[in-house]
Amino acid sequence: MQQTIYQVVFQLSSFEPRHLKNAVSQISNAQMALPGLKVEWVLHGEAVRFLLADVLLNNEDTKSLYPAISGASKFLEPGDLVDHAYPAGLENVRILACKHALNSQNISAERILPNVTIIASAVAHIIARQAAGWSYIKVG
Repeated sequence: MQQTIYQVVFQLSSFEPRHLKNAVSQISNAQMALPGLKVEWVLHGEAVRFLLADVLLNNEDTKSLYPAISGASKFLEPGDLVDHAYPAGLENVRILACKHALNSQNISAERILPNVTIIASAVAHIIARQAAGWSYIKVG
């Protein structure tokens, strides 16, 4: 019997700390319910500012999320060893930042967290993933 592979894109465009907290919580909850879930977390619009360490760490509402976001691991393959120093809720998560949004916010690629992948267009990426059968959840 073939195992079902679950894949989902979470989208965040809001620069509201409560939306960031909700995203981390929803990703974690989904992964607990569906072990092996592949997650891409696409940030665009003003939300790309959350990918700056100083922004996360200097805000009382978001600094507790810094280890989860900065320590998010890329996709894991069966048999990969997991470093449980990372919060379990953000293992097997690929964080993606929209290049257009970074440019509009005057954020250079060198300033964002090193575990973030820059994509050309958040919207185009989400459309392509949905066409490939990925689920889609907008958080904020």
